[in-house]
Amino acid sequence: MKILWLLLFVFSVNLFAQSNRFLSLDVEKLRTTKRIKFYVQDKIILKIKNDPHKYKGTIMLLNDTVLILDSTKLIFYKDIRKVLVDRSNSLTRVASTFISGCGVGYIALDALNNAINNNKPILRILDVEIGVSLLAIGQAFRIFAIKHYKINKKHTLKFIDDTP
Repeated sequence: MKILWLLLFVFSVNLFAQSNRFLSLDVEKLRTTKRIKFYVQDKIILKIKNDPHKYKGTIMLLNDTVLILDSTKLIFYKDIRKVLVDRSNSLTRVASTFISGCGVGYIALDALNNAINNNKPILRILDVEIGVSLLAIGQAFRIFAIKHYKINKKHTLKFIDDTP
């Protein structure tokens, strides 16, 4: 029975083990260096040199020279111009959605109330300003949660393989 428990324990530990191959974004600050790690199956957003589009996807393969996103996009490390890191958590995502929904709901409910009470005009400027302001604040949570790291001397991108 002890052998069965030992095998079950070893198997469960192996399920949660991370790979030793990762893409490292090293951010140098005044006195310290912060390392952001991207493993296989992590989501990443990139901008490529000479291309205005953002490449967003899941990392499928990491190699010493290339990165494959969603099994279709082959991206060389030397071509990466900017890495966008999403620092949002569940609280900021829920707050953003809630506040944006409150802005739309405020305009809709006030217009419905004015239509029911036969008030003219149905959409007042003040109510539209309040609703649009709430919508803009909700979207600002999403915009400010994404940190842009331009690849240069202070922000370096490396492939690290620590397999024994």
